[in-house]
Amino acid sequence: MKRKLLVFFSVVCLALTNNVFAQSSSSRDSDPNTLDINNTLKDNFGNDLVTIYPNPARSELNVIFDSKLDIRMIAVYNLIGKVVSVFKVTSGTSAKLDIDNIPSGIYFIRLTDSQGKVAATCKFTRQ
Repeated sequence: MKRKLLVFFSVVCLALTNNVFAQSSSSRDSDPNTLDINNTLKDNFGNDLVTIYPNPARSELNVIFDSKLDIRMIAVYNLIGKVVSVFKVTSGTSAKLDIDNIPSGIYFIRLTDSQGKVAATCKFTRQ
């Protein structure tokens, strides 16, 4: 599977599932694997798959995801790939991540499904 990251503004998100494709109406070269200007990853039918807000964030980051992604864990990584925090998702389609204990900077969240596969990776800024 071809994977490509496209950066615009301060948001990046890459869908890694075989059956779900993301689509951004704002990307410069029509790459289907990016968040749109509203911090939302969409499938090829225009349905929201992953939304993160606020970005940049201060103490909490809200993550909303589609139920078909079956998200069970969200991990926060720094720029060198070190895990700085892990959050379990027990039910529902959203999570409020307490990021107050991590220093300011650029981070990635990795959403993992019930089979342990990475469903999406999103970039955010902690102020």
